[in-house]
Amino acid sequence: MATAYNLRRLIDKVERLAAPETIAEMSQKMAAESLRLIDQGFTSRTDPYGEGWRPTKRPNPVLEETGQLRHGWTVDHIGANGFQLSNATEYAKFHQGGTKTLVIRRMIPTTTRGLGPIWGPRLREIAMRALHEAMR
Repeated sequence: MATAYNLRRLIDKVERLAAPETIAEMSQKMAAESLRLIDQGFTSRTDPYGEGWRPTKRPNPVLEETGQLRHGWTVDHIGANGFQLSNATEYAKFHQGGTKTLVIRRMIPTTTRGLGPIWGPRLREIAMRALHEAMR
């Protein structure tokens, strides 16, 4: 039994996988999903690892006295190397990383802990779908 492979077609598909526009499109979809995941975390009051936020001393919902923190997340950059999320709310970093007097209430994954069980599967699914599309 003999099987013929069209190497040029395979090479073209592989090149599409590495094309900056393919990666940028995948990054855009992953960035949009990341914003949804942040909002989902605020709704469920959990961090990207599924751990609940500790309650505050105030009667307001955790991290939502004004709504600025929840709605302050933006995508700063989308490109062939990925995307960057940020929050211009001056106190976002204190909640994300904690301080001596403020407990950690993570809103986005950390580089040391990775994407975790919530963000990881969702972003991998988007990446796999984009790669599958590029290979068609």
